Amino acid sequence: MTIETPSASASAQNRLAARQWVEAFNARDDEGEADARATGYVGHAPDSMHLPALDGDAWVAFLGAACASSRVSDCCHAS
Repeated sequence: MTIETPSASASAQNRLAARQWVEAFNARDDEGEADARATGYVGHAPDSMHLPALDGDAWVAFLGAACASSRVSDCCHAS
């Protein structure tokens, strides 16, 4: 079995994509947040929540619910 490791370039691209997503989310830029996710995006909630992998639509619903909760309402926005 061969295990492929990402190149330094791929790692840098991944960091840039993650940074773009975080910046869009923090700016409350829903369109930018969606644009920062790749086609076929699969999101993962914290393990403690025991949720399955989330497709793009489920991820948006998850963020909306998380942002509406009283625990994170001060750092999220309602869609």
